Amino acid sequence: MKFLVIDMQGFCIPEFIPKEMTFTDGRYVAHYWIKALKPFKDLDPKIKKHIRWFENNHHHLRYNDGIVDSNEVPNILYKHIIQDQVDTVYVKGHIKQHFLQFNLGQYNGIRLINLENTLDVPHLLQCMPYNCTHHINGQKTACVCSYENCKTIYNWLIGKLP
Repeated sequence: MKFLVIDMQGFCIPEFIPKEMTFTDGRYVAHYWIKALKPFKDLDPKIKKHIRWFENNHHHLRYNDGIVDSNEVPNILYKHIIQDQVDTVYVKGHIKQHFLQFNLGQYNGIRLINLENTLDVPHLLQCMPYNCTHHINGQKTACVCSYENCKTIYNWLIGKLP
């Protein structure tokens, strides 16, 4: 069985838009920083307020920053899941699960497991993202980082699998 752990951070505006995506199978870690779909200045004021809260209080990822074009996300998923012949994908969170189901719907046979309701799954805390430079961390504040989350979930998972 080949499995993959995926974690994503992003914005719900109202649909989930990934900003940071991390994949690991234990041998490699792939980490992507996604560009915005449209400029911040073009968004509704209510959505801007929501985005600013997440930028300042949760993941500290700037909405307008990014390296990978957002239209590349389906290709990234295809590369790491379909091309790599992954059988099972582990994710934590219903929003992330729904995003993956929507984007992988045409590929049958992939088990997508949401660990959110697993009793002893680790609580993913804000931390100092030492291995990730994408967060607004000039003030050295803790944040939620998909890279750190992915490593935490993977390490917990390999201790549980037979």
